[in-house]
Amino acid sequence: MDRASTPHQRKADLDNSQQLVREIESQAIAAQQQISLVRTQAASKQREMRLAQLTRSEIASLPSDTAVYEGVGKMYAFSLPTTFPSVAAGR
Repeated sequence: MDRASTPHQRKADLDNSQQLVREIESQAIAAQQQISLVRTQAASKQREMRLAQLTRSEIASLPSDTAVYEGVGKMYAFSLPTTFPSVAAGR
């Protein structure tokens, strides 16, 4: 016995389908926002890494008895380039 759908059933199926599409669209928008945030964070970290590498190479190029000052909060602390672990390892 073949059961034909009624107009009421077709409307309910259409409403359910539309609700499902809206949910999927909402999830897709949220995923795109998260992807954008992650890309922004990755770009920021890459800039930070490039700056750190530049700083290390600049400090490494200084003579070992050169005085350098490192920012610590609102003041600067004196140290020698050889006291920086990444620079000392590179010498």
